[in-house]
Amino acid sequence: MPYLTRQQVAPPRTLFWRWFGLGGSGPPGFGGTTLYAVRSDSLKLVNNSGNNSGGAQLFNLSTDISESQNLAQSQPGNLASLNQLYGQWNAQMIEPLWVDAQAILFPMVLAGDWNGFNKDDTSPPWSLTRITAPGAQGTPDGYDWFTNTIHVAATGGDTTPGLHSFAIVGGSYSTQWGGATINIDATTSVPWFSGTNLGPTNSISLEDGFYYSFRILNWRLNYSLTLSVMKTSAPPVSVSVVGQTPTAPTSNDPVFVSIVTSQPKSVEERIYLRWSTDTYITSHMVEPVGSGVNYSAVIPAQPAGTSVQYCITTSTVDLSQLVTAATIDFLTLATTSNTHYVVAPGATATPTPTTTPSVTPTPAPTPTATPTVTPTPAPTPTATPSVTPTPAPTPTATPSVTPTPAPTPTATPTVTPTPTATPTSTPTATPTASPTPALSGLTYNGGTPFVNGTNLTLGRSYTITAQANANTRSVVFNKDGLIVKTDSATPFDFTWTPGGLGTHTFVATPWSSTAGKGTSGASITVTFSVVTASSTTPTTTTTTT
Repeated sequence: MPYLTRQQVAPPRTLFWRWFGLGGSGPPGFGGTTLYAVRSDSLKLVNNSGNNSGGAQLFNLSTDISESQNLAQSQPGNLASLNQLYGQWNAQMIEPLWVDAQAILFPMVLAGDWNGFNKDDTSPPWSLTRITAPGAQGTPDGYDWFTNTIHVAATGGDTTPGLHSFAIVGGSYSTQWGGATINIDATTSVPWFSGTNLGPTNSISLEDGFYYSFRILNWRLNYSLTLSVMKTSAPPVSVSVVGQTPTAPTSNDPVFVSIVTSQPKSVEERIYLRWSTDTYITSHMVEPVGSGVNYSAVIPAQPAGTSVQYCITTSTVDLSQLVTAATIDFLTLATTSNTHYVVAPGATATPTPTTTPSVTPTPAPTPTATPTVTPTPAPTPTATPSVTPTPAPTPTATPSVTPTPAPTPTATPTVTPTPTATPTSTPTATPTASPTPALSGLTYNGGTPFVNGTNLTLGRSYTITAQANANTRSVVFNKDGLIVKTDSATPFDFTWTPGGLGTHTFVATPWSSTAGKGTSGASITVTFSVVTASSTTPTTTTTTT
């Protein structure tokens, strides 16, 4: 209240607004460019692609409360500063966990020959289950999701095998979709129909012993509906993330994600680690390695400050080459909620081009006492001269002869020379060891671990990437005993299309200098096979030499 009544001056703060979009290739109703605004003191940045002038605009609200004078051209520094503030804030944000629903109808019923075309059937699987985002297991990109699974069997199933007809009805005949032949393991655009009775029906062919999962996402009234149907030989699995290593990644760290399924998956199901650095406007789909119910996948190391978001997705369709939400979302069989982290700066070692010994400073010499002169026995003792403590030995003065009164002369004593001082040794310089280049692993096609026993498909392109530390300046790639590439720029990778079947060996060696020079680190050797069709890669470890 003191700030509102102006009893106190409000502290400075920066305000942010964001209207999220998944880009031009996003799903219907959630595509388009993200709109945002930033307010800092009296300056306000508005990036609204929907306005007439387009692009970013800058206003000074202290003199232009109506936001009519765009200062973007005359104050580019302020424009860049506010954009930078937005970028820093947005890196901490994630994609919205749910989307504002538009005219959601409930229930959605598959009115067909399997239930007497009953549009009011509330029993599963004919009445689809509505999962409201974000949902315990998440939904694709925050949409409300309608799902079911139909078990087809000659006896004991939800329906029998064969050709069936049905319509999708949303509460009443005024809202229905029909008139299409339904694709399996793909999407189908089903036309909209409104009437007082059942309209055109869809046809679908079902096989004995299989499970058919229907998925409806982000439909709208008066528009065709996108329906996906995926076929499995067992009930579809659910998936969970059970671990991430490291939990706080730096720019030096690839991230290993541990995954668990509810039961062993069917042969038709594919599991993907779906990760993104632009809030799922685009995604990388990585198939993990593993078996049974345990799997793992890798997100490659990212630059400091990168915002990474990921989830686990299953499908019966090959999603490995898909990148946009509009295609991935509709073909999702199961998913998890989203996990998010921001990459911290990693420790950067200062490279030492050559092994130059570091000189240890020589300490100031400690004065060495000159040994006391031993006098030669004589009638008259001679005093021992004083020693001056200096780094270099000081000669001892010859004592004067004490004369004896005449007539009897006294022999002159013989002076024992002062021993030479032992010089102080200079410490030997200890050379500083050069930082060692190292590889933590190999991945291919965006993050799938490349390990012993991997199967690659004949004729398909693969990019193999070496996950290197900060001391690595180049990597030499060797295939079947021949050097195929020396890469001196990150990411260190090699792209190859297998052209022959059989077993092969791939070796990657890190070096401390460019062009495969300097000091080499431990190599990673992978034995793999080229096959005519993709097969499951066993969980094994790489061999370090």
